[in-house]
Amino acid sequence: MKKTIIKLAFVSSLLMLPLQSMYSQTAEVPWLKYLNVPAVDSLLNSLSVSEMIAQSIWVEAWGDDQKNNFKTVRELVTRYGIGGVIFFEGSLEKQINYTLRIDSLSKIPLIFSQDAEWGLGMRIKEVEDFPYQMTLGAIQNDSLIYQMGVAVAAQLRETGINLNLAPVADVNNNPLNPVINYRSFGEDPEKVARKAAMYMKGMQDNGIMACAKHFPGHGDTETDSHFGLPVIKSARERFNKVELVPFRYLIDQGVSAVMTAHINAPALDGTPKLPATFSSKIITGLLKKEMNFKGLVLTDALNMAGATGTYPSGKADAEAYAAGNDVLEYSTDPAKAISEILQRVESGKISLEDVKAKCRKILAVKYWLALHRDTVSLAERAAGFTPAPPPYSLIRDLYADAITLIENSDNLIPVGRPDRIKVATVAVNADSQAEFQHMVSRYTHADHYFIDPKNIQAAEFVYSRLKDYDIVIAGITGLELRPASSFGVTDALRDVVSRLSSHQVIVMIWFGNPY
Repeated sequence: MKKTIIKLAFVSSLLMLPLQSMYSQTAEVPWLKYLNVPAVDSLLNSLSVSEMIAQSIWVEAWGDDQKNNFKTVRELVTRYGIGGVIFFEGSLEKQINYTLRIDSLSKIPLIFSQDAEWGLGMRIKEVEDFPYQMTLGAIQNDSLIYQMGVAVAAQLRETGINLNLAPVADVNNNPLNPVINYRSFGEDPEKVARKAAMYMKGMQDNGIMACAKHFPGHGDTETDSHFGLPVIKSARERFNKVELVPFRYLIDQGVSAVMTAHINAPALDGTPKLPATFSSKIITGLLKKEMNFKGLVLTDALNMAGATGTYPSGKADAEAYAAGNDVLEYSTDPAKAISEILQRVESGKISLEDVKAKCRKILAVKYWLALHRDTVSLAERAAGFTPAPPPYSLIRDLYADAITLIENSDNLIPVGRPDRIKVATVAVNADSQAEFQHMVSRYTHADHYFIDPKNIQAAEFVYSRLKDYDIVIAGITGLELRPASSFGVTDALRDVVSRLSSHQVIVMIWFGNPY
């Protein structure tokens, strides 16, 4: 009998039409039209220079009030007038209450941002996750990604978040990337651009700012910028053809914000060991002037080692501000940052016009966000808060469209008349029925087995039993997301896969990172 092997996995999709033929219409950053409205002018003219600078300072917050965080943020809001907050982990109801309490203390409405790359569930424990971006990279129907953007926007509005620090626009061209990896749409620049734009549009069409990150591209590195300074050694020509492609396209399509990266790119700025965050050549010269980005430029978190290893607190903020960033995210010492920037303004190293221009942009964003607030106030929701039901059907559709058939020998899939054949399923790295086994049982009778790669004797028993079946459906589960653990692929697991593949007719399913 000829051996038939079927392989299924979540992997990157086929190349599609070039960007130029897919979209020819450009779009403007949605809030730019409000830069010069009277309300923005009036508010800007009422602020002192230090208050204008403070609008660029955004600090970390935890909805569960870790380490008495609310008291610290309250002091920064009431004393200095900082402009925004970045929420990290917490619970839904507590984050909403935190938002209400802190915003009521601010002279100017705050911007509330959060990392919600796969929806609010990335930070809020009781919210259902959407798929990771690499799973979305395997989707053929990109309109589903737009629908996801719409659904994520609804989640964020419900909790008072204005700005999603997503999508990730990095082209993950290094499989061993420890920090981007599955957070990227994939390795193909045009596919990354297209899918990131659909996610962005779904949010911005529904009143939530999107932020493309991490400029000028964090994909080709094996260093995590949380713990060190990655160096991207690519030539400028390669940047143009790969890393910058998604950013150029998202800018062309009207993305509201771009986040800069703590990476060193010698081809873009030859200053040794200088992160892009502090490079005026990269931020002002490349992003703002050459690529004509008019939106809001945010730093990545300034508490990361990729930034703190270059300049101390205060000076780091001032250097990032002078380089062209409009927002200083997760400032490690906001008071020192404001003081340092103010000193540079007074000495003429930073122009007052530059301070006003940055502040005007932030105030215009806040004006636009106010126009998109829901008619039901956050306070009314918090009074009797009931979260909207999770969009299970959309999440299911996203995963379904991402399943990729890699190999289909003898056209075994779809399986014809399973009621007439003996079917066995095997869950690898499991000791109880996996979800895919439950699903098989809904369609036909099957006997279910489990293999622990470390238990060789028990595995041998399973192999001996499988000889009696016409078809085996094996699912490789319990895998790891990150390369540090080799994605959960051990020599023992390789041996199991090899032994299972020796069966004459097998469907092999990979439930893990495609790398």
